[in-house]
Amino acid sequence: MANVKEFKMGYEQLKEYIYMPLIKFFASILLGLIAAFLFLQLTIDKDFLLVTLTLALVFLKRLLPLLIIAIQHKRISSGVSFSVNKDLGTFQYSREAERLWFDVDQIKKVIKVVSPSKYDNRIDLLGFGHFFYWKIILKDDKTINISCLVLDIENFFGMYLEQEKKFFVFPTNQSQASRL
Repeated sequence: MANVKEFKMGYEQLKEYIYMPLIKFFASILLGLIAAFLFLQLTIDKDFLLVTLTLALVFLKRLLPLLIIAIQHKRISSGVSFSVNKDLGTFQYSREAERLWFDVDQIKKVIKVVSPSKYDNRIDLLGFGHFFYWKIILKDDKTINISCLVLDIENFFGMYLEQEKKFFVFPTNQSQASRL
């Protein structure tokens, strides 16, 4: 019996990478507003401009990048599956009607693209540093980018891999892989 494992975007990945960070973000904003009104005696009439500017700054620095990265990861992961046959050492990348089969010998390099906080094993203070994606470069120089929403694993099946640090971690357009 073949030892085949298939990876797809599912509820658990969406919960871990999108829903929970959004819930944490809005909860921290709400707690911050409550604390500001209670401890600093802010009033809605008096300090409306201060609160509005603070929320706008938080939106631009934290929420907007999180939403952009999450939407890009979700868009690229839609309709994608990645299967691994550990017994044969083969992989199958599928996106919509297109399929690509390759084996371990055809892989030139595997790169895990991560945020600076994940790269340096630091706490993610911005809220979007937990995203990553796999960049698989084949010997014929075809590149496959697989989001953490599909392939949510820490190492690539025991293979040596490199890590690449990027501030905004979202896969580039799948045009290279979709022509496979």
